[in-house]
Amino acid sequence: DRYDAVVAMQSVPVNEKRTFLIQLFNHNNYHPLQEEIIKQLVKDNHSSSIELIQKALTHANFNVRRAAIDNLETIPVELLPYAERLLVDTSYQTIENTLRKLCKQFPSDKERYLEIVAPVFGINNNVRIAFLELSIDAGVGDKQVRTQELVDYTSDKFEFRTRGKAMDAVERLGI
Repeated sequence: DRYDAVVAMQSVPVNEKRTFLIQLFNHNNYHPLQEEIIKQLVKDNHSSSIELIQKALTHANFNVRRAAIDNLETIPVELLPYAERLLVDTSYQTIENTLRKLCKQFPSDKERYLEIVAPVFGINNNVRIAFLELSIDAGVGDKQVRTQELVDYTSDKFEFRTRGKAMDAVERLGI
């Protein structure tokens, strides 16, 4: 019921709901509710909303951290250090999403981000495939070696989820 009530608040202007949503976030540990609160406040530039997103980016629950990074269209400079920490998160999906978002928004730091995640493979090799795709696209490292590794992930040596992710990456790169 609380979740449905918060969802129903989507049409309420942010100035009228901000304080209530922040209090609810801080006094609740039901992550779907916290994720909905993040969705509603992530575009608000008020300092208390930015503070809430900062808290969400460092939250104990990986679902809350992922909701914060996934719902940020652009990462404000004041939240950049918190977002960068997610490159070593406990959730491989969060690492992949963060890597893609950071590399897109901060291309001058792409090599540093790629270096951080280089040893990580993830579940179904999701982080490794993202690493290969982004490094090939940026011309970082040995393009031929990395391209061959990415193409190898499309083979029947790997299960279908890995192959699917690799095939999507190969297609995006035009290989």
